[in-house]
Amino acid sequence: MQQLAEVRHQAKLDIKTPHMTHQPGLLGRLCLQAIAKEILIQLDSIREQQLLILVQLQKISSSQTIPDVTPDPAHFGLPLSTVEELKRLEEKLKNPEEEKNLTVLLEMVGGMTLKDTVGRVLKRAMNTSLARLINWSGANQKPAFKRLILKSVVVDAVRRNVLTKDSSEKEIELLITRWLQLACDRDGGRSQRANRQTS
Repeated sequence: MQQLAEVRHQAKLDIKTPHMTHQPGLLGRLCLQAIAKEILIQLDSIREQQLLILVQLQKISSSQTIPDVTPDPAHFGLPLSTVEELKRLEEKLKNPEEEKNLTVLLEMVGGMTLKDTVGRVLKRAMNTSLARLINWSGANQKPAFKRLILKSVVVDAVRRNVLTKDSSEKEIELLITRWLQLACDRDGGRSQRANRQTS
């Protein structure tokens, strides 16, 4: 009888044990979730701090290259809107001092990434109507951006940004090429093209 009682007691323990082992697992998962949430919050805070630091570095870098008199965009006719205006600018940029001043002017637009910086610099230099009239290589008898003095100015301006100073010339050129290719889609170009196809 004593042995039978011990067997029954052990059976009761075996039945209770699985229910008890689930509790630590659930608590563990809840604990891990709380820790993960806190880590994500801390990472977001770190990213914000890094962004503020990068912005300050960019301002410091730009202030070191700005001349006593800030170049005026109107002096260069920016943003350019016609091929004729582009030709006149190219003539002006044959003067090294003018080329330097335009580089400083375009550098000041800044940007947080390479793509962002290239886009902002090009947008300051020309509007969409001119961007649609030129391309990188000069295909289809369009002006070739790669042969312009303005191309060198844009590359230099992008590299003067502390956040993009280590970018290769090839990386910048590819983004310039892409920006020019997408000009037809900007400022309502895509919707206008779609309307023509459906009409």
